Amino acid sequence: MLKIETENIYVIGDSDKEPIRLLFDKEKEIFSHFIDLLKSYEDQKKVTIVYRGEKKESLKNKFKKEYGTRKFFNDLFIIGEKAKVYYQQKANKAIRSNDLTSISDVSDKVFRDIFDEYHKIFTQRQKFSASRTRKIDEFKEKHCVFVNYFKNSINSQSFCNTIIGQNDDENKIVIRDYYLYLLHTFCLGDKSFFVSTSTDINVARDFATKSRDKVNDDKSVIFFYFIPHPVNKYAVSCNKSKLGLGYELCSKLGLKTYNETVYQEQQEIAVKGTLFPHYIVCLFDIETKKYIVNHHLFNPDNSNNLEEKTLNGFYIFQEDFDDLIRKTNYTKSVTRQKRTGKYLDSYH
Repeated sequence: MLKIETENIYVIGDSDKEPIRLLFDKEKEIFSHFIDLLKSYEDQKKVTIVYRGEKKESLKNKFKKEYGTRKFFNDLFIIGEKAKVYYQQKANKAIRSNDLTSISDVSDKVFRDIFDEYHKIFTQRQKFSASRTRKIDEFKEKHCVFVNYFKNSINSQSFCNTIIGQNDDENKIVIRDYYLYLLHTFCLGDKSFFVSTSTDINVARDFATKSRDKVNDDKSVIFFYFIPHPVNKYAVSCNKSKLGLGYELCSKLGLKTYNETVYQEQQEIAVKGTLFPHYIVCLFDIETKKYIVNHHLFNPDNSNNLEEKTLNGFYIFQEDFDDLIRKTNYTKSVTRQKRTGKYLDSYH
């Protein structure tokens, strides 16, 4: 259940000297009403609330701006938070040739690559941490049929032919995302187009504050984000019922399936491509205990139509989006077509 404290709620300020300010009384009313609507719609299963933890230093590197400045918050609430591969490509151009990172690609090669990735994980010794290796071993024990299928390279052709034979690209995308999501939890996190979130805020907090020396790092934030239903239009979930569409389609085609992931306890929902700013509720600064609200909520086009915007996302004027993102370390962005729901990558 979404829970936000009533104190320490801020929004972008009016000058660089005051990058954020406390909400005015009218803004408090709008924000309170919006949160009540989100809670109600979550109870009615019209939206799902998720959380993502991230370090301030990481956000600074992505946006090429100091965390906490007015410009930083302005750009964040216009551009959104994107999958790692969307900014790592500047440092690793080889990833560009990896079709598994393209959000719109359902070419034959994608499915051959998916099979090959599973085959490699299940047959070759991987340089995983001890804890990850243990979790993958547990998965293998529970999914022997699935694992043995991908261990046998002779199955590659039939796997690909079955999927390639689908005339409907939407079905191919559902199948691709179903198999890529598990790879994302195995080892492709830094090379996939998924953005990890959780329905459990404590999981997001743990990810935000963990560090290599195992000392909690409070210089981190938590994104509060809402996803309209059906969730599978925007994300893939570890929830067994929400794996349903991919699971059911693959089962119907006779493909091998899984019904739970490696880190089931993390209650992950992997959002496709980006946390669109239109669905970001606020940031919670773990260090200062301040909430920084998405200022677009208070645009009259949104605040006067809260019921509709709570289901469909905020209106955001993004005419300068291309100019803004070119000044960041993101090399590409993603759009979702409203009419078709299709995702497309754009390079910058």
